[in-house]
Amino acid sequence: MYGQLINLLDKEKILELSRSKGGERYIKRFDAWTHLVTMLYAVIMRHDSLREILIILTQIIRHRFLLVSLFFPYYLRLLIYSIKNRVQK
Repeated sequence: MYGQLINLLDKEKILELSRSKGGERYIKRFDAWTHLVTMLYAVIMRHDSLREILIILTQIIRHRFLLVSLFFPYYLRLLIYSIKNRVQK
């Protein structure tokens, strides 16, 4: 359900609207799109506080980092193998 809702939104239009109102002036990483997606997630999951949102997002980031660190050597070997065995045209 969450993914379907996000797919209905146009990221470029949301960022354009935010820029036109001066909302993206001081951002570094957490732009209007990321803010909207995070807040929608919090509403759908019925989180009551920012602390709950922070805990969940931290767990998601740690989980993704773990997956990347586990599978990175495999993908690196696959990349090296494909570069070595590439057919030159």
